Amino acid sequence: MAACFICCDTEHDSERPAVPTGCACRESVHPTCLADYAHCAAGPRGTVAWIFCPTCLQQYTGRTLRRLAERRCACARELGEAEAERVDSAMVLSLCMKQDGEFGEAERMQREVLAACTEARGADHPQALFVADFLFDTLVDSGRHAEALTLAKTLVTRPRTEVQLELYTACNYGKLLMYVGAMRKARRVLSAAVTRSRIRLGVEHGITRRVRVVRARCVADMGSLPRARTELRAVRDLETRVLGPTHPDTVSTSFELARVMALAGQRVDALGICREVVKARSDRLAADHPDLLVATSMLATLERAE
Repeated sequence: MAACFICCDTEHDSERPAVPTGCACRESVHPTCLADYAHCAAGPRGTVAWIFCPTCLQQYTGRTLRRLAERRCACARELGEAEAERVDSAMVLSLCMKQDGEFGEAERMQREVLAACTEARGADHPQALFVADFLFDTLVDSGRHAEALTLAKTLVTRPRTEVQLELYTACNYGKLLMYVGAMRKARRVLSAAVTRSRIRLGVEHGITRRVRVVRARCVADMGSLPRARTELRAVRDLETRVLGPTHPDTVSTSFELARVMALAGQRVDALGICREVVKARSDRLAADHPDLLVATSMLATLERAE
C-alpha cells in the first residue's frame, strides 16, 4: 500500500488508501493532506497551489485534482458569486466533472456562473469570457455542436488578454470545426494555434501538447496517416518523458496513436497500445466512464480483427 508523501502514513482518518497525485512526480497522497497544504500555500503561492505541483510544476489530475477543487470551492463559498476566486474554483471543479463524464453537472455549473458574471460585469468582461471558454469546451465534447457554434461566434472574435485562454479556445474551435466537417478550416486554425503555442507557452505546456494532438487527429481524418502517426508519436514520447506512461494525457495521446495505426493497417501495434490504454484507464476511471468505454470498444474491434 502506497504511503502519503505528506504524512508518510499508509492510512488516514478519512482517506484509505493514498491516491496518485496525477502529476509528473508520480507520488501518492491523501487528498485531505494535500488540500490542507494547498490551503496554507495559497497565501505565498497564490491559486496555483490548488492546481499545480510545486515540485514538477505539472497539473494535478484525476481524483486528487477533484478533491482539491471541491475543497477550494468550499473555502470560496462565502465570497460573492462573481468574485474571481469563487469563479476560478468553480471552473476547475466543472472541468473535473467533465473529465469524470458528468457533462450535465459541468454545464449546469458553468451556465450558473456565466449568468452571475454577465449580470455583475457584462458579457464582454474578461471574467465572463473566461467562463464561456469552459462552457464552450463542455458543449464541444458533449456533442452540443449547434450551441457551441453559436458561442464560438462570440469567443473567437473577442480580443483576449490571456494567451492561454486564447489558445485553449482556438484548440476547441478547431476540434468543433472537425466535428461539423469543416476540415480544411480546422487544419488552418489548429496549425496556427500550434505555432503560436510553441512560441508563447513552450513545447511541454499542456495546451501545446493538446492542440498538437487535435491537429494530428484532423490530419489523420483528412487522409495523411503517416504525418499524423509521426506527430502523435512525438507527443507521446514527450509526455512519457515529462509526465510518465500512465499519466492521463499520455494515455489519451496513446489512444489517438492506436486509432491512427489501426486506420493505417498496423493492427498488431495498435492492439498492443490499445491494451495499455484500457489497463491504464481501468485503473483510474469508473467502469461506465466514456473514455474507458470507447477504449474498450476499440480494443474489442481490434481483437476481433486479429
